[in-house]
Amino acid sequence: MNGGQNINATIIGVGSRGMIYMNLCLSGISGNVQVIAAADPNLDRMRFLIGNLYKDRNIEMPRLYKDYREMINKEKIDLVFICSDNITHKRIFNDVMNKNVHIMMEKPLATTINET
Repeated sequence: MNGGQNINATIIGVGSRGMIYMNLCLSGISGNVQVIAAADPNLDRMRFLIGNLYKDRNIEMPRLYKDYREMINKEKIDLVFICSDNITHKRIFNDVMNKNVHIMMEKPLATTINET
């Protein structure tokens, strides 16, 4: 993807799945993927969870956004993890797809046959 350089990743949805991906990126298992920003409508919960995860680490905490659209428009992104509620997957996928970035999305892509 980036020939050995850091891969700038963002996470949309910082619940249990989003935190799993954030932990994987921090552990080094994911190689050179660096979470530079995260978005979740529950900003207070996100600050608490990510703050606890980063508190004893000597690295910069990701920038936090309440609205994922603001994040994807402001940040220089290579990869987006979509870990939001299932009913939001299709809408977020469509918004991110137009940004010419790699997408890793939790299943399902859609929650109804009409959305597929």
